[in-house]
Amino acid sequence: MPMNMSPGEQKRAKNIIWTAAEDYSVEPAFVSADEKSRADFYLNLIVGSHSDRANKKNYEELRKKFGDEIEERQRIKEKESHACTGIHKENRLFFAGAQIDSPRYIKNKNFYTKNKQVYDSLSCKLQEKLKTALAHRYSEEHVCTVSGHLISKKAWKLPVLENTLVFRRKTEQYAPSFSVDILLDASASQMGREQEVATHAYIVEKALSGCFVPCQLWSFHSFKNYTVIHCYKKYHEKTNLENIFSYQAGGWNRDGLALRIIGQEMENSAQEQKLLLMFTDASPNDERGISAFAQYTGKAAVEDVQAEIRSIEKKGIKVIAVFMGSDRNTETAKAIYGDSFVRITHIEQLAEALGAVIQKRLHVV
Repeated sequence: MPMNMSPGEQKRAKNIIWTAAEDYSVEPAFVSADEKSRADFYLNLIVGSHSDRANKKNYEELRKKFGDEIEERQRIKEKESHACTGIHKENRLFFAGAQIDSPRYIKNKNFYTKNKQVYDSLSCKLQEKLKTALAHRYSEEHVCTVSGHLISKKAWKLPVLENTLVFRRKTEQYAPSFSVDILLDASASQMGREQEVATHAYIVEKALSGCFVPCQLWSFHSFKNYTVIHCYKKYHEKTNLENIFSYQAGGWNRDGLALRIIGQEMENSAQEQKLLLMFTDASPNDERGISAFAQYTGKAAVEDVQAEIRSIEKKGIKVIAVFMGSDRNTETAKAIYGDSFVRITHIEQLAEALGAVIQKRLHVV
């Protein structure tokens, strides 16, 4: 910013840029002044127009790659106004759906299919662990059926009315008091591991479905100044479990912004209590270099993630990290997630390790 510009001229220059960009959330990397330190209308107009064109170009690239967004753009802009603040002020959001006709979907699905028996066994194992943790949430109910213990007062209905519902049997009824959201890091660090990550997520969501726990499934990565949020399944959807096989990695990752967005999305849950499972390598990193303001790496990124976790946990959301990173990021994972993370180095560990930490968290929910 020019050294001798008065606060009023600086504000005027920003207003010119914002008007040209048609976006008042833009934080310009610089403003231009003339020889008298006054806001240069023409040059600031170019800065604003360039910002607008760049955003539109990036958005069209995303539409070409992922198709139309799954929500109205105006609604997404409202989410941007609430979420893209502070260190994320220059970022935009793009909400994409599953791409079940993509080559990646086929590759991920084939990986699972080749060892389906093993992975289904792991899912059943996790489901049993979850049922153990949820045992106190089940209630017994007596229903009339065609078999079981005979109800003497209704026995006459069988020969007279040919009503076969004269038996009583106990059934377990489950009214879930919590929901689970699964959030996957889909940055370039996961490239080459998409099959494993997608299968991990499928095992977990299938186990949750078997316990009648409402579940949403998401992934995130950054593309230029956009954070792309993929939604594979919403709470009310029962048949979209395999959408996760369209999971594909690429780009950077702004973990704090993703946590902020999903924390807001979890407010749609009708359940009193909520869990967030985040599959991560504990390396929040976005070094696209749009401006010094846009840098997101190192200590600043870690502190941002820590702050977002504190913020969403104040809302009653319990965060559990499934750490899939290297040894060098173990200390970072501990610093961010404390004792609420589990490290998975082999898929066979998933049911036992994740089941244990979910049980632990449920006891303090």
